[in-house]
Amino acid sequence: MRRGQGPTGCRSTPTPTGLRIPTLMHDPQYRVSVAWQNTAYNQPPHTGYFIGDGMGTPPTPNIYLR
Repeated sequence: MRRGQGPTGCRSTPTPTGLRIPTLMHDPQYRVSVAWQNTAYNQPPHTGYFIGDGMGTPPTPNIYLR
């Protein structure tokens, strides 16, 4: 925690919701960004969709297990 900033916390609620967001590592663009950040050019990873106020439903990832 940085000096002068409030505590960092995780907030949750018991209220059910229909909104589901896949983990960031399920987003192909984000996953590739993490890989290139760790191997060569250190830049912050970006998602393939907008995350923030007013965001739409993110695309459902094509996930399969081998």
